Amino acid sequence: MSHISLLFLCLLQFSFYSILLCDNYKNYSFPLRKISLNREWLKNQYDNVHIKNEDIPIITKELTQDLAAVKKLEIQSSNVTSIQEGSFYNLRLLKKLSLKDNFLHEIKNNIFSNLRIEELDLSNNLISVIEAEAFDSMWNLKRINLRNNEINNYDNRWFVNVPFLSNINFENNFITYLPREILGRNKFYYIDFIMSYNRLEEIDEDAFYGIYRFSRLYLDHNGLSTISKEIFRYLSEIRDLRLDNNNIVCIAVDLKKVRYGNLDFNPWNEECWRRLIQNMNSNELNITTTSTI
Repeated sequence: MSHISLLFLCLLQFSFYSILLCDNYKNYSFPLRKISLNREWLKNQYDNVHIKNEDIPIITKELTQDLAAVKKLEIQSSNVTSIQEGSFYNLRLLKKLSLKDNFLHEIKNNIFSNLRIEELDLSNNLISVIEAEAFDSMWNLKRINLRNNEINNYDNRWFVNVPFLSNINFENNFITYLPREILGRNKFYYIDFIMSYNRLEEIDEDAFYGIYRFSRLYLDHNGLSTISKEIFRYLSEIRDLRLDNNNIVCIAVDLKKVRYGNLDFNPWNEECWRRLIQNMNSNELNITTTSTI
């Protein structure tokens, strides 16, 4: 059976059942409720479990105990409000975990610690609190998505022991301040850091310590009025910088490291605006900006 046929079968069955399990390895697909999860052959062969539109207020060890071979687990739109510690510990092959579109309010320590997953999706929840060591020792984590939550405090201890991050998304939260060393003291050569649509008013001048290059640094649609002159001193390049739709009046930061940038829709000070335009023209910078003075 082709991958397209398998996908069609998954979608067709999903229209009739709220829980679906797809076996990408064997190219079979059928609803979970017709199969006992503790059947030995299923435990040893299935690598992709998708659960949606169920009522699972608490994720427990019992829920996942027979899924040791799973590589991709999605529990979405299932009214999840909390996670029992140790619920994912036996999923040693797990690469991707998605808990998006639920009602999680808090991420406690030791829920995800030491997991080998590469991608964690916690978007579209109600998360307002993340404990300091919630992501501790996630050595393989590359992508984390926390967009569309209610986070108001950024803790620079979150990613201290997460050395291979390449994509971090905090879009549409309530964060007001980025502290020094946002990724701890690790060294990162390329990273996407998305902080669009927050309430940022200040960024510590050492916030980006340890980061050599940003593929994308999105700080647009916030409340920034200025940026420290030294904020990019650790960087060698920013491929795509967005500072549009803030309250920026003036910046003295060197933009020569920016390959492409957007500074549109800020209430620039007239003198600062003119210096900025002159600097952009003389250095042939690829930056778009619209003055609202």
